[in-house]
Amino acid sequence: LLVFLGANTTSGAGTVYDDDGSSTAYVSGDCAWTDATWTRTEDGVDVILKTRGVFSSATKRDYVLALANAPPLTSAVDGSSYDGASLTLRVPLKAPGLKDGDAATTSIPLSATT
Repeated sequence: LLVFLGANTTSGAGTVYDDDGSSTAYVSGDCAWTDATWTRTEDGVDVILKTRGVFSSATKRDYVLALANAPPLTSAVDGSSYDGASLTLRVPLKAPGLKDGDAATTSIPLSATT
């Protein structure tokens, strides 16, 4: 997931679609969406991922958030990396479960707001 942080940007949303990529099982509902919402906070960014639908072939989903135009973290987040040249922070997100309605929240502490 790629998010561009701007001076006046306080929130955003997007959706990731998932199916097996090779059959028409999606026609009968064998697919899922992951809704991603993010909100700027005083301390950083909160990201919420929520599953809609059921994709029976999925066993696990992994997500990485890339924050463009981001300051460095204020405290360590396991698996994160920062590219100072492009001002891009990459942070692994807590993935929601695979059932319809499952959700997960990740709070990302940033050193300053942009």
